Amino acid sequence: MQISRSFIKILLVTTVTLLVAGCTGLVMKDLTGSKSPRDVEISRSSDELIAIGTIGNKEVLNQFPEAIALVGKEQSYILLKGTKELQTLATLDGAFLTASYMNGNELKPNSPLVFQTKDSEFFGTAWFIYKKKTTELSLAEKKAISTIKNTSTLYSGYTKIEVRVSGIIPEKQVTLSDAVTRFKVGRQIALIKTEKREEWVRYPNPFAIFGLPFAIVGDAVLFSFVMVAESVK
Repeated sequence: MQISRSFIKILLVTTVTLLVAGCTGLVMKDLTGSKSPRDVEISRSSDELIAIGTIGNKEVLNQFPEAIALVGKEQSYILLKGTKELQTLATLDGAFLTASYMNGNELKPNSPLVFQTKDSEFFGTAWFIYKKKTTELSLAEKKAISTIKNTSTLYSGYTKIEVRVSGIIPEKQVTLSDAVTRFKVGRQIALIKTEKREEWVRYPNPFAIFGLPFAIVGDAVLFSFVMVAESVK
């Protein structure tokens, strides 16, 4: 059985096409990225914290004896972790206390402190700057700041304060006792809900970028070799 010359040409071209798609295709795959699970924000609610106080609900105190209330304009929140730190911050001069990013840069005006939520819980880390130089702090301010675990001094001489918080968003309004301390400056907060989603993350592989020209040249040489071999038949 004889195979026609045209059939051989078609077979060779198909083979070359597949080979060309091989080297370069493999390298290009590394350039496109891959799927990776990421936390994607799906909802957000906002409030402004205006005070901190003790809880009057006996059923709440029986379950969480050391809990305190964060009072917002929209509702109150049951704070379980970070209670002592925030109570201490409430004793400082709010005119000098400002929210910040982790690196110590101040948040832009009206930018909220962001906490994540899961079911009825909220959690996260808040950073603050006390904009008084350490040399200007009163004895009372020094004593108060010394009781907070995570503090550091910035190059400007200001104090950076880290507070890790967690708590519960109650379904019913929390009853407060008379012991309520109002903040001199309200604090905007945002409560966000996230979920895991697989998304394409593009991050060029430096080895793939370096190898791409060689892959293209290799495919071109291979293509020429096959075509020459076919022409001499």
